[in-house]
Amino acid sequence: MPKSNFSALKYREEVALYKEHAAKLHSHQKPNISSYAKTHNLGYKRLLRAYKNAPTRSDKKPTNYRLNDAQDLALERYLNAINAIGFGIHHRMIAQQAYALLQESYMGPDESPTPLGHNWARRWLQRHPKY
Repeated sequence: MPKSNFSALKYREEVALYKEHAAKLHSHQKPNISSYAKTHNLGYKRLLRAYKNAPTRSDKKPTNYRLNDAQDLALERYLNAINAIGFGIHHRMIAQQAYALLQESYMGPDESPTPLGHNWARRWLQRHPKY
């Protein structure tokens, strides 16, 4: 179920609030983040991550994202070339090429990386609406 705009807006406001408090903490010589969080009724871990400039949930890559940036770019270029010659792009082709990229860069103890999920190509296409 997709997030409503209200919850996304509320989350962005909370992130801005934590960044604002983290900026105040940076002005102190040696801030006690735990006591600051308690006195301002903030979550300690979230405040600590904001203080350390760690990425928020919305800034992080999804955990099911298998390709790194270079592999993702290579897949996009491959699909652009296929599209340029007029050949149709379909889910199976995307999954096969992505798995080939994963196999090429795999360094694990097994002979090959774990296969991509059944819906991986569909989710990749949702993140890349150009195709």
